[in-house]
Amino acid sequence: QAAAFINGRAGELAGKKLGESMTATDLIEEIPNVLPKF
Repeated sequence: QAAAFINGRAGELAGKKLGESMTATDLIEEIPNVLPKF
């Protein structure tokens, strides 16, 4: 469940910054921004 939350939230953050043109790498780069909130 934790992985699903982190992945989902990272995707939301990357999507807000980059829109539909985001890549998997962009999502991975957002994970450090999600972990403090978890």
